[in-house]
Amino acid sequence: MTDIRLLKVIKYVFEDKEREFLPWTKKQKLDTTGKLQFTKLSFINADTAFTQIIVDLKLILNLACFDNNCNGEF
Repeated sequence: MTDIRLLKVIKYVFEDKEREFLPWTKKQKLDTTGKLQFTKLSFINADTAFTQIIVDLKLILNLACFDNNCNGEF
């Protein structure tokens, strides 16, 4: 018998009722025991992109890009 384990959870948050505009994405990566390895939060629109990586409830990457100019902390 094969064990089936959850390895990734992806959540999309839409800002409109038609579900055409997708600004927020939350991805959670799990190891084979089911322990959370990291969470990635992303926000993207026409000229802006934000990315955060969270490990053990600590923010380890905070990146913002405006018109292809990226700034952040790691």
